[in-house]
Amino acid sequence: FMVASREKILHAGKYLHVFFSASPNAELPEPSERALFRYSRRRRDYVEAIEAAYRRASSALVGLFMRPAPDGLDLPGRLRSMRSFFFMGKGDWITQLMDTATAELEMPAAEVPLSRLEGLLDLAIRTSSAGSDAYRDDISCGMHSFRIEDACHRMTKGHALPSEDAEDDAASVKSSATSLLVAGRASALSSDAAPA
Repeated sequence: FMVASREKILHAGKYLHVFFSASPNAELPEPSERALFRYSRRRRDYVEAIEAAYRRASSALVGLFMRPAPDGLDLPGRLRSMRSFFFMGKGDWITQLMDTATAELEMPAAEVPLSRLEGLLDLAIRTSSAGSDAYRDDISCGMHSFRIEDACHRMTKGHALPSEDAEDDAASVKSSATSLLVAGRASALSSDAAPA
């Protein structure tokens, strides 16, 4: 008798799973009297209760994403941070990084001291216009053995990025450190990633 509402039940369950996984101590808002699931002979009563439970789960999850940290995941803040770093909305930090890390970026990838690059990246971000970004500490750098040109070519064809297998590393260790990839360490869904 609930076949018509099976999609709403499934999605409400998924929303609640994500909600409680991301914020285990959070509480859902109290349900309205109409949202309580009680025995009834009318099918419409069940549909209304399922609909109310779906709306409650959906609004709780959207609220969690939209609330600023530490109570929420601050999706708008994280998207602004992505705009600043990934889409170069405040791109002066990359110029400073390239200027200060010239010697490291000319070395073969296997010889680059990653801790030095991390320090230069941190310095470049803190002295740039993006220095006041709430999530600047979530930015890190990493070295990959494949070239950026190869990665872009594979992605345009819909393929996965090259693997990091040992045999691939040996074949492409000659690639320079310009394959530096700057990426966010923390996921937007990570509940423990509050701004510093």
